[in-house]
Amino acid sequence: MRHYIYIVVLLLILVQCKKPEKVSKVPEIKFIDLPIKDTVDLLGNPIRRATLIFSLVDGNGDIGLKDDDTFPPYNRGSAYYYNLFIDLYKRVNGQLVPIQLTTPFYFRTKYIEPQGINKVLQCTLKVNLDFNVPLAFDSCECMFYMYDRSLNKSNIERTGLRRIAP
Repeated sequence: MRHYIYIVVLLLILVQCKKPEKVSKVPEIKFIDLPIKDTVDLLGNPIRRATLIFSLVDGNGDIGLKDDDTFPPYNRGSAYYYNLFIDLYKRVNGQLVPIQLTTPFYFRTKYIEPQGINKVLQCTLKVNLDFNVPLAFDSCECMFYMYDRSLNKSNIERTGLRRIAP
């Protein structure tokens, strides 16, 4: 009887132990949605807000930057000062043409550190993209990618052509 109890306890322990996930240390992103709504900015001006929603998986969880991460290679003016890049394109005669913005949609995402032994980071990110109304274009396509702290560049993801204007 005692042997059966030991075997059951041993099996329960083995079932509970999971091996850490094997995930690439290069960030992988995947587009989820781009809902658009009319709202107002902090000054009360009417704007159109598109919220880019995407998932992120990173094998070693080294995503985001701290406010004091301003020394090379994260210094202002370097290619890695920002770690999330969102570029807008419009279609002209079937071709994608970049939309020139006065302030590009480049962001420094917040520092994230996974807890525990398994450093795999899986999360959903939401980024607000605000447009002044009236818009200079009625539809656009976003292409976006990001870098981790090891300077690994993620895949480039696209939203597909989306209508921005009502």
